[in-house]
Amino acid sequence: MRIARSFFVAAAISWPLAILLAPHAGEWGALAYLLGSLICHQNPERSFHMAGVQLPVCARCTGVYLGAGLAAIGGLVGAPEFRGVIRTKQLTSTRARTFLIVAALPTVITAATNALGWWDASNTLRAALAVPLGFAACVVVAAVLAGELW
Repeated sequence: MRIARSFFVAAAISWPLAILLAPHAGEWGALAYLLGSLICHQNPERSFHMAGVQLPVCARCTGVYLGAGLAAIGGLVGAPEFRGVIRTKQLTSTRARTFLIVAALPTVITAATNALGWWDASNTLRAALAVPLGFAACVVVAAVLAGELW
């Protein structure tokens, strides 16, 4: 389990970096675009662009992955209180579900209001409101991989 958790944490940190560096990373960047195409619609209007080049995933996905990266980094090098949030043996399955639901609400609300034609959030807001979901998902998956949550 420890190896799986270590691999997961490394991926949670590496993938957001790959997303941000992909437009100017040559062949490695092409791999990020290929992987991004498997998990994201890559709609240009819904994506960030760096120096005129579209990122490999949309703004919302970028926010989710940045949130996961922040959680992973916080769990490794954050203040002791913050690491305690990430590395807790007190995260029950009920708390984990609640944590994920609450963290997903901003993303669900923006997606629903857009689908209903009521409100179309900007890419920046879409990304920012997806960060909590990525953060929570990273914490829960890391706890499961560490055997701290069943």
